[in-house]
Amino acid sequence: MEMITNLLVPGLSVGEMHPTGLASHGGILYMVGQSTARLYTLNTDNGLVTSVGPDVSEFGVGAQKPIDIASHDGTLYMVDCGKEILYALNTETGRAEEVRRLPSSERPFGVASHEGKLYLLTWSRQPATPKSAGIIELPVDGSGADPGPRQPLVGAQITPSGLFSYGSDLLLGSNDGLYRVNTD
Repeated sequence: MEMITNLLVPGLSVGEMHPTGLASHGGILYMVGQSTARLYTLNTDNGLVTSVGPDVSEFGVGAQKPIDIASHDGTLYMVDCGKEILYALNTETGRAEEVRRLPSSERPFGVASHEGKLYLLTWSRQPATPKSAGIIELPVDGSGADPGPRQPLVGAQITPSGLFSYGSDLLLGSNDGLYRVNTD
């Protein structure tokens, strides 16, 4: 594993941007800045980070805490754990459009597209302990259908940190390792 150390973010440091989500979409690598609430492109060859829609702050919708992004079925999605809303992002303007409000019983902190479905990694609104994390299949077809049942994460001390699709696997990163998620 090699750390990309030459990130160039005009006007601010990488720490000030606080990158939290990465997604490849249409052959371009996108990154969301949590503290700046903006969408960026990242050139991994030269480290240049460019703001998409540099005059658009908070994605034009007052985003509070954008935490992750995922490319799904031709759309780049962002989940905001401050407002608990899933947004579709315009990759030309940097603006967001609300797709759906998320279940009030869950606090989202990750999103991944896997085998034609969109999944959310969430904390239950119950006392947030490692055992209260779960995964929800989220319909985004505009039907307004309810999310699928919450799949609790089983593991004594799992503190999940991210969700990612790789090949035929939906993977969950955690404080103690990497897990395959059963999506059947």
